Amino acid sequence: MKDKKSDARVVKTKQRIETTFLKLLEEMPFEKLTTSLIIKECLISKGTFYAHYLDKYDLAEQLLDRELEIFESLLTQRFENTNPSKAKSSIPSWISKNLIR
Repeated sequence: MKDKKSDARVVKTKQRIETTFLKLLEEMPFEKLTTSLIIKECLISKGTFYAHYLDKYDLAEQLLDRELEIFESLLTQRFENTNPSKAKSSIPSWISKNLIR
């Protein structure tokens, strides 16, 4: 039996929910965003949403946690062969060049 996290349908559904969430965040502040609106825009049932997330806060937290894990992994790869004293000064420089727009 497939792991629920790697099931293609689960992955696609979560991606759709997260994409819809981010799109709606571009249109309105987080405080005004509701799970009902996410569900409506995503064309899914309440049960589908709540099978993956407790609420909009859990959705935001899971999304942020995953992105931070990716970021941490990229930083580790980028600086693993760097002298530790150089890494401390290089990380803020790398962040400002690559992330801050």
